[in-house]
Amino acid sequence: MRQLFTIIFLASILFSSCAKEPTTEEKVKTAIESKLLQSLHDPESYEFVSIGKIDTIYSKVHYGEMLEQYKELVNSMNNYPEKIEKFMEQAKEFRNYGNQYEPDAVKSEEMAQKLQKTYDESKEGVEKYQNLYDSSKENEIKELTTIFKCRANNKLGAKILTDYNVTLTDSLTVKDIQAIE
Repeated sequence: MRQLFTIIFLASILFSSCAKEPTTEEKVKTAIESKLLQSLHDPESYEFVSIGKIDTIYSKVHYGEMLEQYKELVNSMNNYPEKIEKFMEQAKEFRNYGNQYEPDAVKSEEMAQKLQKTYDESKEGVEKYQNLYDSSKENEIKELTTIFKCRANNKLGAKILTDYNVTLTDSLTVKDIQAIE
């Protein structure tokens, strides 16, 4: 009886080790190949070459970097309110001199509006990325990136080696593939 249990135990270990779960790299390779084969000129000629290191981009880090960039941008615009005020005063002065200066007044107002829009959008960027940063979890994955190399025939029938920048979602679906020129 003891030998029977030992045989069953060994058999279960043998069979469970055969059904191995694919690695993340294998899952990424499969996802990229299925998307890439749809766009190749001659999918039958496809040959896998290599896949680079899979880089993980975490949400908290990404949003933190974007937040800092927008904060720096807003800080560099600290004189925009005064510039906007000067352009608006300039427009009033042009109008005081008569109708022949109306085009200049309009240009000054348009410049003030452009500066105001840029300033407001930058401040909104700070707010947006602050909210995204605050709501993201510490180890939450935003996306994965890698370099994928393969060979395939081009339109002339010549086999060429191409490198691709690939971006994947956290669920390992391909978000973007761009050939590196």
